[in-house]
Amino acid sequence: MSSVQEVTPEVIDVPEVISGADRWLAEQRAKVAEIAKEYVPHEITSGEDYRESKRARAQARKAIKAVEDARRQQVGAIKDAVRDFEAQVRDLLTPLSGVDADYKAALAEWERLTIESRTQEVAAWYAETQGDVAAMVPFETIWQRYAHAEKWDLYGANLVQIEQDVAGVVESIEQDLATLDSAPYEPEDKAAVKLEYLRTLDLSGALRSADEARRRRERMAEVERQRAERMAEAERMAARAAETPEFASIATDATERPDEPQMAEKTAPVAAGGTVAYVVTVPRERVHDFAQAMRALGWAHGKRITDEQRREWESWQRA
Repeated sequence: MSSVQEVTPEVIDVPEVISGADRWLAEQRAKVAEIAKEYVPHEITSGEDYRESKRARAQARKAIKAVEDARRQQVGAIKDAVRDFEAQVRDLLTPLSGVDADYKAALAEWERLTIESRTQEVAAWYAETQGDVAAMVPFETIWQRYAHAEKWDLYGANLVQIEQDVAGVVESIEQDLATLDSAPYEPEDKAAVKLEYLRTLDLSGALRSADEARRRRERMAEVERQRAERMAEAERMAARAAETPEFASIATDATERPDEPQMAEKTAPVAAGGTVAYVVTVPRERVHDFAQAMRALGWAHGKRITDEQRREWESWQRA
């Protein structure tokens, strides 16, 4: 920033027509008063008086016109002078247009440097004096969380007061960590919530995150439990189906008559690759349960037979 300079005011001469306006107006007022005194209309009583009044009127109109012309000329001259004067003073402040902005920028830069230097000093003090908390929580985290709300980032903030405030924040962090240590969480939840808290210094948010993680695990466990139940039920249904007479007769036919080409073509009891195909009788009201059970097994595949296939099967059974 440039050094302060003394400025000598520049005196701009006001045009004569403007500076002498009051004097001109006083002169014109006196002239108008004389005209008004000289030309006073009166009652006409004779022909001569009539002719004199006509001459007086003409002279009065001439005098009035002269004053009016002078007024218009003076007003026009003043307007011209004002326009000329405005043109002269329009750029009067141009040399000073950047002075205020330069001062403002220089002051802002000094304030920024002061705040930055003070913040670095507090950060060094924090690292040296605040023990375990300083090792776990970077000073930038505390600054971002509290500086604006506590007005530490203002030029007028006091260094000692900031350090006292930071010490109070450290104490609250220690209390929050103790609260988390005594919270009824699983070890992995407790570790996760601590990490989240030390990252944000938001205890409520960290606890919400832990609760959400616990609920997710519970939902996953419930889904897995239901899946296991479905698989167990499917296996029980398959075991019961294997004990029915229909199943036994199909199994016997599959082992005793594997060479019948016609039956192999109709029902395909034994498929390629060692896969055995069964026709299972299921009560109509349990069809959906049976289908769900077969899908849950994972190793059972097939589809529902058509009415034509069922009739063929029944005909084969009667044969």
